Amino acid sequence: TRQAGSLRAAVPAGARCVVVDDVLTTGATLAEAARALRAGGADVVGAVVLAAVRPPAVPLTADSRPAPPGAGEYRL
Repeated sequence: TRQAGSLRAAVPAGARCVVVDDVLTTGATLAEAARALRAGGADVVGAVVLAAVRPPAVPLTADSRPAPPGAGEYRL
């Protein structure tokens, strides 16, 4: 089990990054990767997934707050 906040990123300050994940389930891995990249000084400009399970009823933002009603996307 991975502990929240356990990812670290070494990127050049201001680097523009796209987070890539193989399977999207809850969005937690994407959110944690985006958090780590931002903490390392990167600018996360988007995310790409290869496959996704059915999205949750209430999409979550990167800080785990519910997204605004009607938002059908994950926010990083």
